[in-house]
Amino acid sequence: MKSIDEHIKKDQSELEAAKAEGNDAKVRHFS
Repeated sequence: MKSIDEHIKKDQSELEAAKAEGNDAKVRHFS
């Protein structure tokens, strides 16, 4: 289960980065 938790955290950090960049396509992909 640890790998799933890490993957979710990675997606969340990717989403935050995409929001910070104003990357709408990426935001939609990760949310």
